[in-house]
Amino acid sequence: PSELSEPRDPAEQPTISPVDAPRSLGVFEGFSEADTLITTIETEKYRIKLSNLGGGPSQIELRNHVRWDGDPVVLIAENTRSAYNLGFLSTENYNIDTARLFFTPLHEPGLISVPQGDSVTVAYALELEDGRRLIYEYTFNGDKYEYGLNIRFDNISELISGAYFEFGWQSRLRTTEKSRSQEAQYSAAYAYSAGVLQNLSITNQGRANESFTGNIEW
Repeated sequence: PSELSEPRDPAEQPTISPVDAPRSLGVFEGFSEADTLITTIETEKYRIKLSNLGGGPSQIELRNHVRWDGDPVVLIAENTRSAYNLGFLSTENYNIDTARLFFTPLHEPGLISVPQGDSVTVAYALELEDGRRLIYEYTFNGDKYEYGLNIRFDNISELISGAYFEFGWQSRLRTTEKSRSQEAQYSAAYAYSAGVLQNLSITNQGRANESFTGNIEW
């Protein structure tokens, strides 16, 4: 079975200043200030830190891979908040960014070790009134690099204007080779849209926007 260590003293955790937090968010306003609690998932392949600020990964480090200089490969540099977010317009006309909201861990924060052949599930929730909840549910396997994320809207879709939301990635992709230009030349992002593999690479320096329809996997 997975091992769970004693949680850290909340007083030792970093906090987010009220200046950094949104002040007027309607029904979501009560989630803009709290202590930051970190959960660390360790397997033989990676170490992931999850933050209740945004309810997602704030650091991802690969344990069996190193950069050109011998340092560990860090996919996401350590931060206090989630590297990705859900963004939507509430029916009260507020722009909601979940990376700036504090979720409630539905598990004991601390260190969770996942041995090979085993798996563990942890979850974060925004608990609103009348049983409305936004839940991020993660599944980590001890012998796989990928992990599962299931996002549940429990009676909350009626609070989202037009039932439309965006899933955004806020952390930059870190290089691992000495030459950034060579690494960029052979790097690309891929996603499945409606079962078709899409190559999201760009050929020129700058920004590019692409839109896809259908179920998305990446």
